[in-house]
Amino acid sequence: MSPASKTRGRPPVVVSESAGLRSLHIGGVAVQSAMKLDDPYALALDYTRCMMAFLLFHPEPREALMIGLGGGSLAKFLHREMPELRLRVVEIDSRVIAAARTHFHLPPDDARLAVEHGCGTDALAPECCDLLIVDGFVEEMVADALVAPPFFDAAWMALT
Repeated sequence: MSPASKTRGRPPVVVSESAGLRSLHIGGVAVQSAMKLDDPYALALDYTRCMMAFLLFHPEPREALMIGLGGGSLAKFLHREMPELRLRVVEIDSRVIAAARTHFHLPPDDARLAVEHGCGTDALAPECCDLLIVDGFVEEMVADALVAPPFFDAAWMALT
């Protein structure tokens, strides 16, 4: 199968730069992820900073599962700032993983970080994590599978 046929029908993955920010766009103009060029580990977008509110309730998670990678802002922030955390990230689009590694300073996998290509709903297993971060989009919408009752049931069971 040719590279063109593998991506046919999927939205384009585009990286842009403007005003000191590098941004990831998937299938539209909406910014899916952003990185400050002068501070690549900062959380540049408001929503990524808001997603860290879990620290108010669970300040020392040990095992995290993240569904959706984007540019890897949350993954690289958690990897750098929480050295006791083991983080597994599952991303459905291999092109997004490649963009995060190439353009957004996502660190290589190690004993504390594992980035996998696959479906996040399939990654849920009973008591697999004490922190679940869900940031999965299809184009500019939350993936249907991530807002369905079976997903919420599995997410509840995944938490220790």
